[in-house]
Amino acid sequence: MRTFAAPRRTAILAYSTDGTKLYAIGWDAVIYDPKTGQQIGTHAMRNWQRPNYTEPDILDVWPQWEQAQVFSTPYFAVRTDKAEDDPAAYVLGMATIDLKTGEFVMDDYENFEVIIFSTIVNPVRRNEVFGTYTQLSKIDIAEDKLLARIDLDHTYYAINISSDGKEVYVGGTMSDIGVYDSVTLKKLSNIRFPGGEDMALSSLRMINR
Repeated sequence: MRTFAAPRRTAILAYSTDGTKLYAIGWDAVIYDPKTGQQIGTHAMRNWQRPNYTEPDILDVWPQWEQAQVFSTPYFAVRTDKAEDDPAAYVLGMATIDLKTGEFVMDDYENFEVIIFSTIVNPVRRNEVFGTYTQLSKIDIAEDKLLARIDLDHTYYAINISSDGKEVYVGGTMSDIGVYDSVTLKKLSNIRFPGGEDMALSSLRMINR
């Protein structure tokens, strides 16, 4: 129907819940009026200009926000006001965009110790964010702190959660989906695909039936 310019490196498109805003998310989150294509705002992410910080490194390529309607992605940055041998100089943080209210937050929550690829917000306890790669991490974004972390059987790129907030699902690599309790992080089950098909870099989406 129409085309309009968007920033290079745009990896994610997300509508606000009322359909009045289109977020084009890449290095920054650029906001458009989807009817006219007019740019109506920007949330600076890579270009945040935060004092005493380098530009954050952000990988946001998984569209997995349908349960809580909150886009979330981890970021990594370096504190330039800390010594290079100080662990506190290297930080992990979380960026979120509430697709209902439009609230945008970027806050650190721990020193950089593990890599996290994708994250998901609990739709029931909305302060909880879960992240995955070689570990499953549970983060409190209200208090900006790590709550729990466990090692996984192998790397998982994608993550999602049940609508009641009780089960966390990790997938997106190899041929299985791990199921974990959202409170204890105890492994509950493992769903294996017939034939051993590899999910590669696919997203893990939830469909209400």
